[in-house]
Amino acid sequence: MPSLHRLCPGALSAGLLLAASACALLVMRLEPDLLLLAVGVTCLLSLILAGSLRADKYSWALPWGPVPLLAVAQLVWLLGPAIWLSTTPQMSLWSGWLLALLPLGYLAGTFLQRQPGAAYRVWAGIALLITLEAVFSNIRYFSGITPRGIGTFLDPNAFGALLYCLLLPAVAVYADADQPPLRRRLALGAMALVFLAFFSTQSRGAGGTLLLMSLLLAFALRSAGVPVLRPAFTIAATALACYVLVRVTSPNGTRTLDLATDPSTLGRLMMWKSTWNAWLDHPWFGTGVGTYRLQYRHYRLPEETGTTGDLAHCDYLQMLMEGGPILLGFLLAWGVVTCWLGLSLFLRLRDTRQPMAARKAAMHALTLVLAVLGLFVHATVNFIFYVAPLALLAGLALAQAQHALSGTRLRAVRIPANRRLVLAFATLTVGVATGALVADWTASLMLSPWMPSTPLSVASAPAERRYQIASYVIALRPNNLVAQQTLVSSATELALSRAGQAAGRTWADLALYDGKRLLEVSRENAYGWEMLGRLLTGYPQLGVEMPPLPSRAEDLFRRAIDFYPAAPTPYRLLAGELEKAGHPADALEVLHSALTWRNIPTPTAAANKSWIALIDYGRALSLKQLDTDPTPRVIAMAQDFGAATAPPATIEATAGP
Repeated sequence: MPSLHRLCPGALSAGLLLAASACALLVMRLEPDLLLLAVGVTCLLSLILAGSLRADKYSWALPWGPVPLLAVAQLVWLLGPAIWLSTTPQMSLWSGWLLALLPLGYLAGTFLQRQPGAAYRVWAGIALLITLEAVFSNIRYFSGITPRGIGTFLDPNAFGALLYCLLLPAVAVYADADQPPLRRRLALGAMALVFLAFFSTQSRGAGGTLLLMSLLLAFALRSAGVPVLRPAFTIAATALACYVLVRVTSPNGTRTLDLATDPSTLGRLMMWKSTWNAWLDHPWFGTGVGTYRLQYRHYRLPEETGTTGDLAHCDYLQMLMEGGPILLGFLLAWGVVTCWLGLSLFLRLRDTRQPMAARKAAMHALTLVLAVLGLFVHATVNFIFYVAPLALLAGLALAQAQHALSGTRLRAVRIPANRRLVLAFATLTVGVATGALVADWTASLMLSPWMPSTPLSVASAPAERRYQIASYVIALRPNNLVAQQTLVSSATELALSRAGQAAGRTWADLALYDGKRLLEVSRENAYGWEMLGRLLTGYPQLGVEMPPLPSRAEDLFRRAIDFYPAAPTPYRLLAGELEKAGHPADALEVLHSALTWRNIPTPTAAANKSWIALIDYGRALSLKQLDTDPTPRVIAMAQDFGAATAPPATIEATAGP
């Protein structure tokens, strides 16, 4: 029987996995480069598929045992329905891919261990990538380009987590006296570069996690009788020198350690409260994977104006909200696996009856497990497993640790079909899954007015063209949220621009149908309420077709405000309806209530224009109201509008397909 190495050469598989890791390093959850995630996932799945091939045409070699079954169960739970339900609040395919990278990394790492030397080459490549990231971060930070150390599409906290995933294994390499001198010197040099980048992130969560895991590692090595005093002194001196250098030369100062008054900490506490309240309303299956940003808008506290509201900064709470106890249970199960591997490796490291080679292997594997354990600790105060490279590295590290502990076991599974047919089906599944991701994200790039401009963008095209393209996308991906929004907005635009014409009424009927569909697909997306309200301002006769939905434009705008109170446009539209109805005082109150939400960061450029329009309207209306009602309340509102400015315009990506 041909060996696995012959069927899937180590160099090829290592290259695939390294390419996937490199792609993942370039990917963050909201960047247009998420298309790279599809490439990375395809490489991972291809590696797993190739590694499972056997010469026997009726059997495949598959990992077996509790941990592989956990990985497969999580993949089925996350990705099975996502291929068909993607972009709906019940399931987002690209968010499912992100959360599936941990089990995917574990399965890929399991097959990787079967190929001599491949695992070492992959980990060496990953270490080199992270070190290069640290170098580029140091250049940007000490040049004053960035206020804190950051990675490629990684915020300071996630970048800090990525760096300690290298620091802990590097400590073991340097502490191992049997390693070649050159390798130990390279490890120390890499640590120096990484320490500089690590301290420049000023991530308190990453710093506390590294300190805790370093103490655990020192205790483990000391208990096992490994001589660590001298290497520990050298590493500590290197870290201290880097810390002092960052503190002395920092062009941007350092962050406060007073958590009681720190706005970032207070913002997290408010986010966690809102996240918990959202889960209480959906206790069994959650709001849906990938829906945090959409749902958080509805539960956001008015005083929480310090975050973008994209992620909960606590993976445990976010997974509970998005996926209920089942999704949280998967994450906790991996935490249990991590603790079990760490304890088992620690006991082997202490067992003097074991061969020295086995004890050294356990020592190096333990550092990987401690890095993953650090991710689980860090995930209590930050987003960790929603970051592609961190989730992928966690899976790879756990596979490496399990191999060091008990070897990699594959079980022959008989397939009652010709291997070529099974292989064709598996390849088709990989293609459909990754193709769906590409289709969804490409649709977002093409249709979304909130995405950065790209050559594919048609957001500024004529309404008929946008409606036509969105219809094509819907034919391919029926639940694509961006395409659904485009159908409603373009049909509404065409209906209002052709009011009084037969074609206008036809477009109005289409907009009404598409708007109801959008509300059904998106769990009452505020944008859907706003568009239907706009439609009824020009076609109030359609109100008879609205039940059980509100039948007046005013009530639809109020629904939009209730669901997403931080959006300025529904306030302005509602105020316009109230003024037309002869209630200017009520209109002014509505406009003034919107100012509470004006300080939320990173609005889109379109939102910035909407805030300018709202403030201008509020100023004009308040001055008009002063002529008839110069009461202190109206005077105060006029002063507020006079002092108000629009928030800074920065482009923000959409919540994804």
